[in-house]
Amino acid sequence: MLFLDMNLTVNCSLLREKIESFQFNSRSPKLFLALFSAVITFEKKEETEFAFKKAKELKIKPAELYEIILQSYLFLGFPRMLEAAKLFHIAYPEFNPETESEPFEINQTQNWYDRGITLCKDVYKDKYEPLKKIVLSMSPEIFHWMVFEGYGKVLSRKNLSAPVRELSVVAFLMMENREEQLRAHIRGALNVGADKKMLEEVIETIGDAAGEGYSSARKIYEALVR
Repeated sequence: MLFLDMNLTVNCSLLREKIESFQFNSRSPKLFLALFSAVITFEKKEETEFAFKKAKELKIKPAELYEIILQSYLFLGFPRMLEAAKLFHIAYPEFNPETESEPFEINQTQNWYDRGITLCKDVYKDKYEPLKKIVLSMSPEIFHWMVFEGYGKVLSRKNLSAPVRELSVVAFLMMENREEQLRAHIRGALNVGADKKMLEEVIETIGDAAGEGYSSARKIYEALVR
């Protein structure tokens, strides 16, 4: 069955070339994490393994790759997250995820909800109340799960900053060409303090590998920053 809302214009070979030719500089870790996010969207074993190899060459912190994988399920779903996690475990057998985990306790749930509200407001700014109203009208569960599960439990974790996480989300959504969500998270990246040039560099570096997703991101970025 062909799902018409899939982005069928992505170019996996081109993205691999971008990973292969990636050069290290002071901005590299943030940019590479965005490229890595784009790679795991494909759910292709060879490309993901290659990205891990390059990450080791560039001395990207495994804990940061781990965080990108964890947050991917919010945008890519559990199956793709699990595949990336499996390959990460093979690539970094010495990595101990227990040292990066937060305590799972009953009294932690309120903390997740509270910090989820805080981050969601930071990401959406003046769009937060309209978003809340719309989502609550569709489904109270979706709003509360978005705040608790997405922004509280996952996107507020300590090992990556909000700007870096949002740049990663932009990469996921470019590859998926989810235009409405892409607009929200390009704006959200700017709202939480992502550098405009860094955001543009993420969009341009992924570029045509995202096919129509690149055109969408470019159009949205230009509309927001002009």
